[in-house]
Formats: sequence, C-alpha cells, structure tokens
Amino acid sequence: MTKSLFQVMRDYYDIPDLAKLPELVINLSLGYVGTSSLNSVTELVDKTTGKVYAKNTNTVVSVDKTTRKPTPLPDWWKEKYESHVIGNQRLINPPLKVPENVYNHQTTVTWSDIDGYRHTNYVVYIRFCFDAAMDAIHNGKLKGFDTDIALYHTKDMQALYKGESNAGQELNVALWQNEQNPLKLHFDITRDGESIFQATLEFYPRARE
Repeated sequence: MTKSLFQVMRDYYDIPDLAKLPELVINLSLGYVGTSSLNSVTELVDKTTGKVYAKNTNTVVSVDKTTRKPTPLPDWWKEKYESHVIGNQRLINPPLKVPENVYNHQTTVTWSDIDGYRHTNYVVYIRFCFDAAMDAIHNGKLKGFDTDIALYHTKDMQALYKGESNAGQELNVALWQNEQNPLKLHFDITRDGESIFQATLEFYPRARE
C-alpha cells in the first residue's frame, strides 16, 4: 500500500490578496525510513520568513522491477542517507470502514488516465473523488455543500493506494460525510467489488461573499 498526506494552511489561500507576494521555495526532505519504504516530505515555504504554506508527505515503496513486489532498501543506501532523516515517523493512514449508506458514483478509466506502467495514474483517483463529490452536490446529497466543490478550499487529504486499475475498467466511487464534521468527506473506490483506493478530504468552511 502507498500512503499520502497533503496539508494546506489557511494562509495559502490568502496569498493572491497580499500587497507583496512572498518568494516561495520548495523544500524536499527525507522522512521515515523503514525496511522497504521511506517518506518523502515536501514543503512550500516562504523563503524570507520560513512560514510553511503547504506540506505533502508520501510513502514511497521500493519495488522489484521483475516481481513488482516490495523489496528491502539496499544497506548501502540506508547507511548513506539515514543521517539525513527529519522526523522519523511512519505515516499511518488506517483503512476506512465503508458504512451502509453511501453515495455511489460510477466512472470509467480512460487512456488519458494511464501512466507509464499502463495503470491509472495516482493523481487521477483524486479527480475521481472530486467528480463524485460534485455529482453528489448536484443531486443534493451533501449537507452543507451548495455550490461547485472547487470553491471549497482543501484543508488536508489522506490517501491510501491499495490496488490498480486499467483503461476501460469501470470503477465505483463510494462517498460519505464524516458524522462529526460534515466538511470531511470519505471516499472508497472499488474495481469489481475490490477496494483499490481510499481517501479522506477535509475542507475549510467557504467564506461568504
């Protein structure tokens, strides 16, 4: 399984309104290092103040090119780079338990969704989630959402990549709102009844004009 955590600070969305735009840089660092996986940590930072506007943590798995199964990181690599690790904490995204009452949205993988390995590109699953959310809003199935989903600023996103899909395959996107926080949406994408991707997206309240 591959995991990802994407966080956006509220101030990020105020950048266009600033009198002086900050000089932004991207810092890439090494996070947790395990037996066959590691975390890459990317931050969008104000070069002058050091203020972090966004942060993305990805779990990267070492895979054997022949078997396509996880393989241990080389000892020489770990000895060379483990001293560079910042915040050696494993990224934990527990699998979601899908409730009975969900909103279902069907989609088909197209050739433009495919990556170099002939599987659906990982970012495409996020688009499928947003499409499902927009469809649910259009049909009045999401409480508290009353306009285009793109007008709600993303606060954070947790993603869990569990399987693969190919061009032409039909996928079902199950969507439901968190009981405690309606601005937090959960998604489970299945192929032939098998869960291949799960995500949780939380949004900031939409500012009223």
